[in-house]
Amino acid sequence: MKKIFFSSITAFSLLLISCRKSNNEVLSPVSSVDKIKTWITDGLTKNYSYDNQGRLVKAEYSDGAKIFYTYETGKAIYKYFDEYGTLVMHKEIFFGTDGKVVKEKFPLIPGRETTFTYDNEHNLNKYSFHDNNTHYYYKYFFSNGNLDSVRYFNAYDEWTTSTLYTYYTDKKNTLSSDNEGLFFRPHLSKNLIKTEETYYADGSASYAYNYVYEFDNKDRVINYNVYQAGVLNSTQNIVYE
Repeated sequence: MKKIFFSSITAFSLLLISCRKSNNEVLSPVSSVDKIKTWITDGLTKNYSYDNQGRLVKAEYSDGAKIFYTYETGKAIYKYFDEYGTLVMHKEIFFGTDGKVVKEKFPLIPGRETTFTYDNEHNLNKYSFHDNNTHYYYKYFFSNGNLDSVRYFNAYDEWTTSTLYTYYTDKKNTLSSDNEGLFFRPHLSKNLIKTEETYYADGSASYAYNYVYEFDNKDRVINYNVYQAGVLNSTQNIVYE
């Protein structure tokens, strides 16, 4: 898999879409959102292509790997081909009544399924992963439009780790999934992530990251560095359409 940090809550992420459609239709794209054209992660380039509704239909990596999205009523089809042209990931992504993902199935892996549930404010509440051998889930907690923390639970319903986030609250998130044309993904942050820290259930620290950004004259992120314990861990460069 490609090395991608929290970028898309930075993953997946995030401006509220104002227009809601009828049952199981895709939400109308947000025309005011600037689309990302190119995203470079530690030298690996990812180029984006969109349809006339602003939805992502293709992403091509500089190493030859490719991602394709096709859209049908109530769902999207995702296919990831590696640099050798081999199909290594195939997902059917099912939408709820507001156009957000509620379930994923994996035709190449019978029995595997993920589910997404939301609270009354349409924030992601729980993400669950199931297959024939594994089960785990995450619980999500929000504050002021940003993901505040995530708790990880194993197959025995044991809370094992928590990840906590802080934000640059004066900076709009221009690295959201809407900016990538993935309107069906959950909205996780309206602002840019500042710190990310993970702790074990006993309170001991696992890891911590700091994010430092550079902006263009439209206040969009064009570069950011990720640091771990003061050491540069990753560099990201972004170009917009």
